[in-house]
Amino acid sequence: VQVSFNLSCFRDVKDNEAVLLVGQTKQLGCWNVQQGVQLKSEEAAETGSRKWTAEMSLQGGEFLEFKCVVAGPDGDKWE
Repeated sequence: VQVSFNLSCFRDVKDNEAVLLVGQTKQLGCWNVQQGVQLKSEEAAETGSRKWTAEMSLQGGEFLEFKCVVAGPDGDKWE
């Protein structure tokens, strides 16, 4: 199943930080931040704010547990 993640709640992410999805599946890194999926940042035309997106294929019918992590040189912030 193709899944799209669209987030707009990370207003204070610095240029040297990344927003990642980290979760219990292999595709999401098995809770390892370094293996998580990095979201792409773009400016939302309708609001002028940044939004974060990612697309991936996941197993249909499977329970998915994940968190968002802001990762950077000062450490990881789990959201």
